[in-house]
Amino acid sequence: MKFTNEQILESIKTTLGEERQISDRTISESLATMVPSFADDETELAAFIEKVMPIFKSMDGNIRHNVSEKYKQTPPPTPAPPKPEEKPPKPEEAPPKPAENELLAKILEGQKQLNTLLEKQASEIKEMKDKEQLTQSKTTIITKANGIYTKEVVDTVEEGFDFMSDKAEDKFLEKCKGLATRFGAPIKDGSGNDPNGAKTPIAQWAEKNAKKVIDEQKEEERIRKEMGIV
Repeated sequence: MKFTNEQILESIKTTLGEERQISDRTISESLATMVPSFADDETELAAFIEKVMPIFKSMDGNIRHNVSEKYKQTPPPTPAPPKPEEKPPKPEEAPPKPAENELLAKILEGQKQLNTLLEKQASEIKEMKDKEQLTQSKTTIITKANGIYTKEVVDTVEEGFDFMSDKAEDKFLEKCKGLATRFGAPIKDGSGNDPNGAKTPIAQWAEKNAKKVIDEQKEEERIRKEMGIV
């Protein structure tokens, strides 16, 4: 035999290629029985390979086929469920110390008292501004009305009038006009006297019957409200 077992093994491995499925051990074990049967002292390596190569190709093909069938029958592995996201433990807050609790309570109480004081001051300031606005509005309207109507007419309308209402001046003058027209009061300079210094009859009547006029005016307004007449 003009070749060694190592030469045969390398030649078969080269022929089958790198993707062969048959192992070196299987090839070596098979050669142990093939060499005595297919080779003698005069056999060349090429001639021996030509005889045994179909056998090894068949063996390699069978192994490849078996591996493929086994792979097809094997179910795909079940993917492991994703691990829940682990959140870092929240650090525990240390309870406040007794001294800190007491200080915090004093701060909150002081803030509460300050808020109460500020609200009171704001309310007082608003009240003062409202009074100032009321006085200013009343003075302006009365002064203008006294320049047109007699004092008795103005005093009568002034009783219970809301000087902070919308369009208060227009409403007040309209009421004065209505009252003067109703009782025939002349338009004077605001004193209730005529140019010669004598009081007009309506002024004299109003002085004696002021309460009656006021009551009639209130009763008229009540009836108008009940009837929905503005």
